[in-house]
Amino acid sequence: MSLALASSPSHLLFDLDGTLSDPRPGIFSCFNRALIALGRSAVDHHELTACIGPPLEACFSHLLGSEDAQQISLAVQTFRDCYSNGNLFKNILHPGVIPLLQSLHDRGRTLFVVTAKKEEFARRILHHFHIDTFFTDIIGAGDKQSGDKEGLIAEIIRRHNLPAAATIMIGDRNHDIIGARANGIASYGVLWGFGSRRELTEAGPTKIIATLAELHTLL
Repeated sequence: MSLALASSPSHLLFDLDGTLSDPRPGIFSCFNRALIALGRSAVDHHELTACIGPPLEACFSHLLGSEDAQQISLAVQTFRDCYSNGNLFKNILHPGVIPLLQSLHDRGRTLFVVTAKKEEFARRILHHFHIDTFFTDIIGAGDKQSGDKEGLIAEIIRRHNLPAAATIMIGDRNHDIIGARANGIASYGVLWGFGSRRELTEAGPTKIIATLAELHTLL
């Protein structure tokens, strides 16, 4: 059952990868760099697409076929070293993102980024594209915060005392939708990212949005 949402939500939580931008070139390169460093073979891009959005630990556990915490930690650190060395900027904003954010900001909406990506990287990417000033806060994985979307959404709600009925999570993967539902807020699943319609539908969003133009109209 989808959750109720005020007709004009005031507080908008945006996922980053897939929802605001396409990060594939840099991310794919670093996933394979980490796998090769651990003596594994590179993986084709089709399989790696499923790893855009979820926490890195879960992705490497799947890719390595292992739950060995030390091995997964090494893979994550190798990925992050690679990513921080310029690959985080191999990223393309989806057409229409800047006008959407500008319009929402000008109309007094409070905007947030909630991402499983390391928060330091998210902030650098948003600053690089000159869109960080649209957001009241940016939250991601860090030393004291995992990349689990449920926990990240809970923290941003707690930090800013956001009312559930006026808050919505906007993302392209089931983790965004499931995290929103767990926190009692509505969600829009978007189809221009990396999650399929089936994946999003099964997660139970308030609404599925096909295009950025449609999202702009709704908001």
